[in-house]
Amino acid sequence: MTEIFGAHLKPRSWLIRATVLSASLGLIHFLATPLYFDQWLGYGVFFFTVAVLQVFYSMALAASQPNRILLWVGIAGNALVIGLWASTRFVGVPFGPMAGKVLPIGWLDGLAQILTVTLILHLAVLLGQFDQLGQRALIE
Repeated sequence: MTEIFGAHLKPRSWLIRATVLSASLGLIHFLATPLYFDQWLGYGVFFFTVAVLQVFYSMALAASQPNRILLWVGIAGNALVIGLWASTRFVGVPFGPMAGKVLPIGWLDGLAQILTVTLILHLAVLLGQFDQLGQRALIE
């Protein structure tokens, strides 16, 4: 076991939670997809793409021995999603028929952002495990 943030936790438990978080985020984006397809095809395609990528990412975490590249891809991709969400809530929608409109923060998208930040933190902890324990520690 390793000490992370002052707690003794097994790296495998961080990996399992990251997998569940990514799959959950994919499900949330799938649930929101029809609403965005109704608004504009481009918004719907974006949400559907994010949902598929998050589900596939969770499958990649579950089915493989994660490496630094896979973890960095998850961190970067989810950070981009948070950045775009924040811009639509504080600056305005960057493109499409709602371009320039600042959207309200809803409970589902607020929950998704909390889960996304939590996922990124889990992936960062796993990334730190490579330096301390090496590849094998993540899958034990």
